[in-house]
Amino acid sequence: MEKNDCCVVGEFFKLFSNPLRLRILCALSEGVKTATDLTKELNVSKHNLSQQLKVLNLVNIVAFEKKGRFIYCSIVDKELLHLFKNISSHRSLKQFKKRGK
Repeated sequence: MEKNDCCVVGEFFKLFSNPLRLRILCALSEGVKTATDLTKELNVSKHNLSQQLKVLNLVNIVAFEKKGRFIYCSIVDKELLHLFKNISSHRSLKQFKKRGK
């Protein structure tokens, strides 16, 4: 991997350093949900959810569709879920958890 590619990958992974963004993706992995459903499920304010959804939308990870008075949210690229599943089951992460990080 070239140096520039490493920088791009690093910036991409920074998007997921915010735990709420990961929680949003986990919730949306179950399917399309309204923003209202997400605020209730994740127990966060509308403002905080909106900020994090905007970040995920700007990089084309989450899409919005407005129907009537509801905004529906979904994950654009389902392969991203496979990436997170692979990372979460990786042995290095398990060792990281054991150390209490």
